[in-house]
Amino acid sequence: MEMIMQSNSRYRMSAGLLGIFGGSMGLHNFYLGNRDKAVTQLLITLIGSLCFGIGPLVTFIWGLVEGIQILSGSINTDAQGNQLIDTVRDNPNSKSKILAGFLACTFGMYGVHNFYLGNTGKAVGQLLLGTIGWCVGVGPIISWIWGLIEGVQIFSGAINRDGQGNPIPDPANDGSHCKSKIGAGLLAMTYGVFGIHNFYLGNTGKAVAQLLLGTVGMCVGVGPIVSWIWGMVEGIKIISGTTTTTDLGESFIYD
Repeated sequence: MEMIMQSNSRYRMSAGLLGIFGGSMGLHNFYLGNRDKAVTQLLITLIGSLCFGIGPLVTFIWGLVEGIQILSGSINTDAQGNQLIDTVRDNPNSKSKILAGFLACTFGMYGVHNFYLGNTGKAVGQLLLGTIGWCVGVGPIISWIWGLIEGVQIFSGAINRDGQGNPIPDPANDGSHCKSKIGAGLLAMTYGVFGIHNFYLGNTGKAVAQLLLGTVGMCVGVGPIVSWIWGMVEGIKIISGTTTTTDLGESFIYD
């Protein structure tokens, strides 16, 4: 029987990953529509960081637990009571686009995404650069940039097959080549200080401004802080659905 997906359907893997990696900011609850809980987690993290750092620790554990509950099926509905979607794949060995992209952006310097995708040779090369490469200093930097670029390529669809040639499923994309809400939000929350999410979304002017603030801005000290806050705010707006278009007015968001 073919599954009929509503436009407001939410995906279990997306919600679970947001809980594990962004739970301290309430990202998974923004995504699921649990706005009160999400705002509570965000405030505890921000305000609680002033109280001996205990706030972020509490919300990190809280988000981690909820993320695991989502992935394990203990939490299986969104705020409106809609069932979370478990992606149906024709090929049981196919890999998740969202997971592959996020692994590349976070652990790409160690080739984790390529181990996941079955690109063993490339993965080993990145792992060696990211570890033994410390001996020459620039190895980890090269490997980190390499992984980050591949992460953006995975999210954008430029890389769409694994090491065995199987297509990487993109369950929410209807073929219109729109950008991923989760992909854009995760990029903003993790690498927004460098404008990576805006490069992905095609907001080049804004992306260059954030990149300059996050790099050259170190000369005045506050540049990276401004750029980081800017990226965090945009990430929350993207995940929560407040931002749904690019600077050119093109609709880009799908879940």
